[in-house]
Amino acid sequence: TVKEQTDPNVLAWITGKMTFRETPLKEVSQTLERVYDVDIQLSESSMGEEKLTANFSENSLDFVLQVVCVTFNLERHREGDTIFLSRISERE
Repeated sequence: TVKEQTDPNVLAWITGKMTFRETPLKEVSQTLERVYDVDIQLSESSMGEEKLTANFSENSLDFVLQVVCVTFNLERHREGDTIFLSRISERE
């Protein structure tokens, strides 16, 4: 049997609606890359395993990234169309 398409965000680039249910950050990044035409780099591969549950509807990339960064205690840096996400280092 053919596996049914289970990605609820397959048309997100058209609809502007994204749904994530315990979705690994690696998959969230891939969706954001497709929807917003950017490249997202995670500073550590282990970050890609973090899971996000959230709904977005016609939100800006900045808003979505703000939610992701606050949720996982990350910081972002943008150079052109590439966005770098890294863990916020603990400082005393």
